Amino acid sequence: MRYDYEFKKMCVDLYRQGKWPETPEGYNDPGNFHAMIRRWARAEKANGSQVLKHGKQHPWTPEEKLKLITKVLAGRTAQSVALEAGIGSRLLYDWVQKYKIYGYNGLVSKKKGRKPKDPAKMKKVNINNPRKLQESEYEELLRLREENALIKAENEVIKKEIALREEKGSCATQGEKAAIIKELRDRGYKLKYLLTAMGMSRSTYYYELGRTDAVALRNTGLSAEIRRIYDENRQRYGVRRITAELHNRGFEVNHKRVQRLMHDMELRGKRPKEKYHSYKGEVGKTADNLLKQDFYFRHTPREMDNRRISVQHGMGKCYFSPILDMCGNEIISYNVSLHP
Repeated sequence: MRYDYEFKKMCVDLYRQGKWPETPEGYNDPGNFHAMIRRWARAEKANGSQVLKHGKQHPWTPEEKLKLITKVLAGRTAQSVALEAGIGSRLLYDWVQKYKIYGYNGLVSKKKGRKPKDPAKMKKVNINNPRKLQESEYEELLRLREENALIKAENEVIKKEIALREEKGSCATQGEKAAIIKELRDRGYKLKYLLTAMGMSRSTYYYELGRTDAVALRNTGLSAEIRRIYDENRQRYGVRRITAELHNRGFEVNHKRVQRLMHDMELRGKRPKEKYHSYKGEVGKTADNLLKQDFYFRHTPREMDNRRISVQHGMGKCYFSPILDMCGNEIISYNVSLHP
């Protein structure tokens, strides 16, 4: 369904005011119509109100098409690039497909019109053998390709840095940056683009690759001994027991260093199962200690005791509640019930 310029302008103005126009007939879901209005608003903001009008747009040169295609190939969505340019996303998608198949020559507009009836007058065009690019076109193509390669390298470097920062909780060191560059270089990215994206000089990169880790060399023998003690004791020893065993074997080492090395080697001691304790502390209300463990009385009926006893019999369970004289240990009264 096509809408005229006045209707589009009215919808965009209402959208700017925070209101929605009435949904036209033919839309089962108003959300689709609202999404279209948001696209009109973005296109108008980027290119002015003339983009809402129907009619012939200004002709796009191959260079202008190539700039939009480069943004899509660099990682942006075709819809966002098309909205900024004021064209349809489908048209931009067709340009990208032609560029992938035919290259730069696929962006050149062909002559339109009806084919001649005489086949002899038809001009044969061999798409498999395109014309040779001019010097300016070739230079522009090389520049855009280098720019595209730099953007791709920057995206990969940013992803690696974010993942390393989330894992460590801190910024990457120079050695870790050099390791990231080496990994991406093995995947086919050029070194100069990676160094530019990382902000590292070439000399620093090669220095970090050739530098030996003195701390790792110093801990080689100690790490092997920790692994040996861990395996000898059926992988049950933790940091404290391994540190004590290292002291017995003549190693002067701090427990923090042992903990750091065990963490790097992913060694963890087995903890015994925690025993079950049913005691939960003070639960409920505790009665006052009036008798103070003195259960002999000379005067009756001064003190009495009431107890509740459950009795199991053939018919089920019953509850016996007697009243006991604390002086003569005699039952004064009792009660029997099927419920407590």
